Amino acid sequence: MTPSFKRGATARILLDQFTDEEWSAIHPWSEIKADAQQGSVIHPMTVTTDPEARRILLSANTVGWLLRLARIDVRIERGGVTIYLPGASTLQIEIVAPVTTEST
Repeated sequence: MTPSFKRGATARILLDQFTDEEWSAIHPWSEIKADAQQGSVIHPMTVTTDPEARRILLSANTVGWLLRLARIDVRIERGGVTIYLPGASTLQIEIVAPVTTEST
């Protein structure tokens, strides 16, 4: 099932199910970043890490995002090597329209 977020909400995705082997393959890194892609539009995401707890939190305000599927991956630079999470696919979220509107 693809998680859905209403446009305008802050999307948050927590990556925290790393084995010892998986974590040691990516940490410590020299750079980590994440982007979401919707067609030809790329949205940067904020990456917050907690190495002690082996957690990577991706977040982004979805104001202005398209009402459609977004594909996301995390790019890690370690020792001159680029590592993508997930390695063989992408994370996916759906952006949907909110039912309520802001009052003016």
